[in-house]
Formats: sequence, C-alpha cells, structure tokens
Amino acid sequence: MRAPDFRHEELSERRPHMVAPSLASVRCIFVIHHHKPRQPGSDAGLNVTTNCTMRVLQRHGVDCQTWGVRGSDELFRRLEHDRYQARRPLTHVIVHTPNFISPAEFGMLATQWPEIEFVQLNHTGLAYQSIDFHGPQRIREVLELQQTMHNVKVAGNNWRFGWYGLAYGVEPLLLPNLFNVDSFVNPVVARKDHDPLRIGGFGEARPWKNQLITAMAAISIARNLGVQLELYINKDRWPQTWSITQARQELYANLPGAKLIEVEWQPWPRFRRTVQTMDLLINPSFDETFCCVVADGIAEGVPSVVSNAMEWCPQSWQAPALSDPASVAAIGANLLHSRVSAIHDGRRSLTRFVDHGVKLWIDYLTG
Repeated sequence: MRAPDFRHEELSERRPHMVAPSLASVRCIFVIHHHKPRQPGSDAGLNVTTNCTMRVLQRHGVDCQTWGVRGSDELFRRLEHDRYQARRPLTHVIVHTPNFISPAEFGMLATQWPEIEFVQLNHTGLAYQSIDFHGPQRIREVLELQQTMHNVKVAGNNWRFGWYGLAYGVEPLLLPNLFNVDSFVNPVVARKDHDPLRIGGFGEARPWKNQLITAMAAISIARNLGVQLELYINKDRWPQTWSITQARQELYANLPGAKLIEVEWQPWPRFRRTVQTMDLLINPSFDETFCCVVADGIAEGVPSVVSNAMEWCPQSWQAPALSDPASVAAIGANLLHSRVSAIHDGRRSLTRFVDHGVKLWIDYLTG
C-alpha cells in the first residue's frame, strides 16, 4: 500500500516540540513551592514574581500556567495525570524556588519524561547563596545533569548568574523576572507635604538587605527636611534575623521625631496599597537579582533608592556608597524632590527590562 502523501505542515505538526520548536507548540508549567509558613514573607513574594512572569508571557502568546506543589512527590503525580488528561503535551517545566526539588529528583523527572525540558530557575545571587542551605551544591549537581541529559537546564534570573558557566564550563540560561507594566497607576502625584515623611524599608531583615543603612539614611533625610519620620518595615519572622531587627530598634528607641512602624506580611494586592502610601522606598541591597518591591513602587508611583545590583533601575536611583548613610540619603532626597520625573524614568527602565526579558524567554521556549 502506498503511504499517504502528507503535506509539510502536517508533518511538522506531528513532530514533537523539541525537534521542531515553535510558539504554537509550546506548553510551559511554572512550578512553585506551595507550603504554609508561619507567616507569608519573601517566599510568598517569590511566588508573586513567578505569577507575574507567567501572566506577562501569556499576554505574549505563550501557553503557560503555574502549579503550586508541596514537594517532588506531588509534582510527579501531577505530571503523570497531565500526560493522560491534557489537551496537548507539556514542553517545559520551570521549577522556581528549586531547593525543594533535589538534583537526584531532577534526574528522575528528566528520565521519566524525556519529551519535557526541566529547568532549575534560581532567584538569588552569590551572596544570598551563602545563606541558602546547600544552594551552590544543588546548582552544581544540576549543571552536571545538564551536561549529560538533553532535557535538563539550569537558569538564573540575572546576568551575573552566568558566573557559574565561567567557573564550571556549563552555560546556564538567562530567564529574567517579568513584571506587568500595564499595572502602572496614573497619574503620578507629587506630594507637597512630607510631614510626616513616610519611607518604606520593606523586606526580610537579612544582612545583605543592608537595612541598618536604610534606617539611618531615613533619619538623615527627615532631619534635613525638618519633618517627622515614619519608617515602615516588615515584621520579623525568623530567630536568625532578630539581631538585625534589634539593632534597628535600638537606633530608633526614644529618638524624637522618628518612629518604626511594623507592617505584617500582606497579600500582594494589599501590600501594593501599602506601598502606594509611601513617599520613598529605600532598598540598598548588596545582592539583589530583581527586587519586586522596587517594581511595585514604580507601578504605584513611588521611587526607590537602590544599589547597582539592581542595574535595571535608572542610574539616578543607584547609591554609589552603600556603607555610607549620607550617600543613600542624598539619592533619596533627590528622588523626593523630583518624584514625578523619577517615576517616569523608572517606568521607562522597567519597561525596557521587561521587553528584553520577554524576548529572552520566547527565544528560549521556541528554541
């Protein structure tokens, strides 16, 4: 019997995505660690960032969704169920907060589903990995899998993560965080009265966040303006950060005209409303690969003092001397006085960053 004469398009449709990649055949799952800590915190913030990335890619035509799983066993079960129930096959599984999936489990996943590419996407820089339990070891072991298996990849959300490729000879992917720039709130309003001056120093009280400099710079800005200060901070969650929290409280104890206001960790929409009430944010982290709080501030019309680790932000937002409160305070004062133009600069910078990030994501997903 003569074989059917299929058209080229039909043959292409029958070929798996890995062999003939296209946007039309992509189906991607973002995997996050779905657990219930004592209080939501930066771990929940990472899940927010993941969902933002998913939604931006969806708007650019990528078939993707997010799965929250409690561990590798649940991920295995959901993949097995998806194999028989889904309308079209999965092509990519991107594991965010990857420390809950061990390198050995990455190998088992890739072996059981050879038609799916599994990616370990890391959201921390090298300094943060120093406090991430076995973080560098897990990354190196999955990099070794990348050398031996066709469907395992390691990625970072910042170009500096490429250091691993230089050190170990295995090039990681660059898959940046994305942010919904359509959520920008308008108009951007310049407050005429900064008394009290409301400054946000949000985030976990970890050493690399540089929050004592934030606290002292906030005092300096308020003193120079001759106004009362309210520094808004997140409530402490972990015993290992109590020393930093205690030191910050000691700076402000019985200090006339200045007070710390603790804010509970909030669901993202409520946190965005809290950010909106600030005059300024200060986030001079020594090692930050994106910082969703800064992006939230841009969306809500509030500028941030940052470090050069957040290289996507305008140069005029970046403090040159992070160990000097005066340097951070000087940048903060300038942003307060030019708040509207500063926000428009920040929005242009964030939009460029997201546009480039979308291109990187789609280039990767489509081969």
